Amino acid sequence: MGGELKLCFKTIRRLGFAFLSVFLAGCQFAPSMVSSSSVQRELVFLNWENDVPAAVLDQFEQEQGVKVVYRTYDALEEAVQIIRSGERVDVANLDVRYISALKEAGWLLPLRQDRLPNYKYISPDFRFLTFDPENHYSIPYNWGIIGLLARTDLLSRPATRWSDLWDETLSPQVALYRGDTRELVGIALKSLGYSVNTEDPAELEQAFQHLAELKRRAVFVEDLGLTTPLDLVLEGETPLAMAFAYDWVEAGEQTPDVSMVIPEEGTMLWYESFVIPQSCAERDAAELFLNFLMRPDIAAEIANFNHYATPNMEAWKDISPEIRQNPLIFPDNAILEQAEMILPLSPQGEKRYLELWHRYMDIP
Repeated sequence: MGGELKLCFKTIRRLGFAFLSVFLAGCQFAPSMVSSSSVQRELVFLNWENDVPAAVLDQFEQEQGVKVVYRTYDALEEAVQIIRSGERVDVANLDVRYISALKEAGWLLPLRQDRLPNYKYISPDFRFLTFDPENHYSIPYNWGIIGLLARTDLLSRPATRWSDLWDETLSPQVALYRGDTRELVGIALKSLGYSVNTEDPAELEQAFQHLAELKRRAVFVEDLGLTTPLDLVLEGETPLAMAFAYDWVEAGEQTPDVSMVIPEEGTMLWYESFVIPQSCAERDAAELFLNFLMRPDIAAEIANFNHYATPNMEAWKDISPEIRQNPLIFPDNAILEQAEMILPLSPQGEKRYLELWHRYMDIP
């Protein structure tokens, strides 16, 4: 399986990131650590809800004497806003599409690489990427694909495409994640045959009109106080839903009537990394925590909990076979070759997307 995973990662690189290791591969992280006695007793960790098991945070506190205050967000834009506000955050998990802009604006602290010896476990295919070409600001965390969750016994025909979300005869209601702005806009763009990274005003306007049409039948997971659309699909309230790997795995464990669909138009790839915001109050503790999270046993424990692919090579052997061999979690090349990475936008593109999204959310 290890060879297959390495092959998949090489495919990911071709989808959108430039590999600069030709002249940087000789850079090694010195095997030194910050002493736990030099850190303070509390650390603020900003992340998605239910993404890291409490046992991992408790273990860090027991080993290092540092309590982790786990602060959550419902949308990536919310996390970025918190960082830009200057509120205290010592470690944050962000989609990589935001890292370049935050770095250029001075909202991120550079990593002291000699304090992160466990970085050696990160696959080379996730290093020296365009948004952080010298690995100075981010630690690769996890990655995955987006697709559909379908209640097959309630659908008049199989769902095979993103455009099936707009077929009211197939599914009267659909469940969506409102907190994933680029992903949701990306679904509309893919269904129209456009790139998820387009900045063309005409194409974005078409996507807006398409999303506006879908909104009247949409149920947003966050509005119901849920973290996944699984219950809605299992109960038959929404036979079709936008879904991530966690949703697919949980559904497969509960019923054979729910299928996982990789749309024919191609899936989308997301990729998240840890960063240290400029507002960090305990930099030593933050780097100690990051090094802890890169320990293979910890990375595997997290992957077994949240069901997302990890770039930590040494962790793969400790990930359960059901997860490691699941092509929806660690997609094979056939899936990846048809996928598109969600990439950072230009400042003008960001403005266009933000304006579109505000118009969308104002629709009653």
